Amino acid sequence: MKTLVALTGARRVLEVGMFTAYCSMAMAEALPPDGHLVTLELEPHLLQFVQPALRRSPHGHKINVQIGEYEKTSCTPMGTVRVVVVLDDIPSTTE
Repeated sequence: MKTLVALTGARRVLEVGMFTAYCSMAMAEALPPDGHLVTLELEPHLLQFVQPALRRSPHGHKINVQIGEYEKTSCTPMGTVRVVVVLDDIPSTTE
């Protein structure tokens, strides 16, 4: 994900689903100093889990975590976004 952000020259990234924020932090590292990443997450407990890592990261200030369904968050339109990442827990179809 970091390479994708770097190659596209993205300044704004929208991520749907953050899980451990590993990808969020990698993508934030590839953003320019004034870049930002908005991540939408449904599970509030994940923010508590990742908050210490985001605070320690030198790029954590670029990450805006919004908890809840998009329509119910304070997320405002971002303008043009070059990279959209959807991280979803897709159930396996194999048994």
